[in-house]
Amino acid sequence: MRTHISMQVPIPDWGTSSLFLVWPEGLHGRKHLVGACAQIASRIPDDIDLHIVIAGSAFRQNAENTLAEKRPAGTLHFHDLPTVTDIWIRDWAPVPVKKNDGSCVLVKAKYRPRYFKRRELVYAERNDRAGRELASILGLPIAELPLVWDIGNLTHNGAGTAIVSRRILTDNRNLFENEIRRLFENMLGIDRLLLVVEEHGDPTGHVDGTFRFLDEHTLAIASYPPECAEENRWCNERALELGVALGEDVRIVRIPNGPFDLSETESIPSAVNNYLNFLRIGGRMLMPQYGTRYDDAAVDAVRAACPGLEVIPVAGCGVSDVARLGGVLNCMSWAC
Repeated sequence: MRTHISMQVPIPDWGTSSLFLVWPEGLHGRKHLVGACAQIASRIPDDIDLHIVIAGSAFRQNAENTLAEKRPAGTLHFHDLPTVTDIWIRDWAPVPVKKNDGSCVLVKAKYRPRYFKRRELVYAERNDRAGRELASILGLPIAELPLVWDIGNLTHNGAGTAIVSRRILTDNRNLFENEIRRLFENMLGIDRLLLVVEEHGDPTGHVDGTFRFLDEHTLAIASYPPECAEENRWCNERALELGVALGEDVRIVRIPNGPFDLSETESIPSAVNNYLNFLRIGGRMLMPQYGTRYDDAAVDAVRAACPGLEVIPVAGCGVSDVARLGGVLNCMSWAC
């Protein structure tokens, strides 16, 4: 059994207790998601502190009025961040890391996605600043990680093992692979960094729709219906590869996704029927539901893999509205 001895480790999803969502009103092309955001907020358990990031004070009153009736007093917090331009907070937020003395530091990489068009980079710069401002909201120190990196391209077990796609290498060609690995170890406490090839057809290079740690010793990997032969072959190859790399430390379970929705929005493929992009906070998992026969199979697979985990299905048209933009519940949330 592998023992982790780093002085600090990234905080896993199951070690978090505060959740952040971005209010869609005031964001270009996102106003139609206000109902979806309210729906998802209503499913967050009441003992979780829910923080709502707002793009400007002009939208605060509507957000407060819409959400106040869905949450008990004292569990809902609003923050004006005028730099915010999109809902995908996971990608531009920092990585929370717990130090050996029990304190927390937020490690922030540069958010500059390759899949953004040149004219869109100004929005990336604004969200990059917003990610740093989260440290002020929480009153936590921030450490700069000298890498270009979307945090949707990360899953880790909170004990020094992480999976990242090889996009981390091509986005940081100024560094050798061993230098990147050293940064992950020294700043994030990740001393076993597993690099996987990017999934074909995914311009983001993210892993959070295909690989997710359910706990320190359990890794979920997506599978697809039989008609998705190419995607299943890719996932099966990665499962074998990661099984060898992880050894007996980690068991691999397969969580079924539904068939692909072949539509695109803003040049990003739809994530409808993706279940791996769930929202995990503490001992709860909010799993997206799409109103198809695949919903129950995904929930049942997670419950079988982790019987002590409370799985909360989140259904309704709002979930699909979000997913059509290319991300689901993990992409639109950040926990600390």
